[in-house]
Amino acid sequence: MIATRWQGTSILLKVKDLPVGISYVTDLKLLEEGFIDFNKLQYVAIAIAHETAEL
Repeated sequence: MIATRWQGTSILLKVKDLPVGISYVTDLKLLEEGFIDFNKLQYVAIAIAHETAEL
């Protein structure tokens, strides 16, 4: 899962230099739920996101 590092920040088209957190899903039941239970994720790393696709 990828999520923004700052509350209130969105992942938008043509994003540049956006800090994101990367996590593994450790409980696949999370994929069926209508909300994110952070207890079912394992934090892995921080990254900087850029959109490179041409739309």
